[in-house]
Amino acid sequence: MAKRKPKFPLLYEVKHKRKRFSKKEREIIYKRYDYKCNECFKDLSVGTRRKRVLDHIIPLSQLGSNELSNIQLLCIECDKKKGSKVRPYAVKKRMDELLKKQEDRKRGRSK
Repeated sequence: MAKRKPKFPLLYEVKHKRKRFSKKEREIIYKRYDYKCNECFKDLSVGTRRKRVLDHIIPLSQLGSNELSNIQLLCIECDKKKGSKVRPYAVKKRMDELLKKQEDRKRGRSK
């Protein structure tokens, strides 16, 4: 007998797929962080292409998204240290961005 799918999937059943970012999206992220690692502030500009990583602030495994506002620039060393952990200050920064976006939308509708 076939297994029935639940009407509403549980949170842990929702899976996000990794996204390959376009060149334009990568440039936006690099410029946002001024080509510096968001953890140790190491310069990741020219000649360090293989040493920079686009990392999810809130990991996909913890219901993060592929939105550009959830992506940060890290060096390989900091990315390995971070793993799939969530940094509290990064979550606060992300929440502030989302709240600001929400307020801007409300203002746009009320005009």
